[in-house]
Amino acid sequence: MAEVLTTGVDLFFVLSGFLITGILLDNLKAKNYFQVFYIRRAARILPVYLMVIGTYLLAKAYLGNHKDFEWTFGKGVGGAEIPLWSYLTFTQNLIMEAKKSFGPNWLGVTWSLAVEEQFYLIMPILVLLTGRRRLIPIALAGIAGSTLLRYLGQEWFHTYVNPALRIDGPLTGAIAAVIVRNEAATKLIETCRGAKTVPLFLLGVGALLANRENLSHLGHLGTSVAYGILLITAYFRLSPTLDRLLINKILTKAGTLSYGLYLFHQPISGLVHGLLKGTTPQMKNGGDIFITGAALLMTTIAAVLSYKFIEEPILRWAKAIKYRKPGDMEKSKEMDEKSIPIDMQKLITAQSMPPQG
Repeated sequence: MAEVLTTGVDLFFVLSGFLITGILLDNLKAKNYFQVFYIRRAARILPVYLMVIGTYLLAKAYLGNHKDFEWTFGKGVGGAEIPLWSYLTFTQNLIMEAKKSFGPNWLGVTWSLAVEEQFYLIMPILVLLTGRRRLIPIALAGIAGSTLLRYLGQEWFHTYVNPALRIDGPLTGAIAAVIVRNEAATKLIETCRGAKTVPLFLLGVGALLANRENLSHLGHLGTSVAYGILLITAYFRLSPTLDRLLINKILTKAGTLSYGLYLFHQPISGLVHGLLKGTTPQMKNGGDIFITGAALLMTTIAAVLSYKFIEEPILRWAKAIKYRKPGDMEKSKEMDEKSIPIDMQKLITAQSMPPQG
């Protein structure tokens, strides 16, 4: 089961592909198609991201040379320096790939945001050129190509951070976004409701468990497909078990705070362990567990404050910028606001990955 928990980044990519493609498809005819999309994406990603980079530079100036914080500010596994400009241009994943290092752990998790931003550059153009009908064949070709490249012997690190080798996640989500908007597919899926056969939910879980081995090659495809199945199952409410999971208050709140939780957990964990015990984050004894718990609590508090005072106000401003469609219709039909069941909204609004991330 531990292997399944490590696939959170795959879930993040699939969800993101589903939401972003849905937004683009629903607003394809908008006159300000590109402008609104990129303004809203920037409002979602940049404020907290730049804050994390800024606090890293400030903290490193005071603590960077202290041996107790080597894990937090050091060059990381591989001993490579990741230049600041790469973080500011969302190309750090490519530098990490070239140097086979995640760099300082404070910023290490941001590789998944870089992959995400690179997907944002491609997808609006792809949707505009292909429309709904041709998107699925092209997405399938992209998934096949990505899987083939991994299978041909790429090293683990390359398969983890290279956007071309992780594109099957977002593209699987994109296919799901097209499926839920197709009347014939919707009717077919609805026939599964109340069926005596194995629910799609269980098929998805089974696919996840079946890919515990070789995750860096075929496994990414398996987990992406599994999460795509779970996503469609949740969207059409085909599984009472999954419905109960999605209305869990703790889980839905974590979904709302997930972006901050994802970006803050390593910086805070590294600082707390280094300050209180002079070690890297670990859980070898009772003291380590206590410190980890304290770091988790501090991370949660930071995420709550970030959402309340930074993310939520900026997102409210960004959502006031409407897509302008022919006939001056300004009613946006974005999936993440109106079409997704309310309990799913709470879980995935933040689009953060977790552990990508």
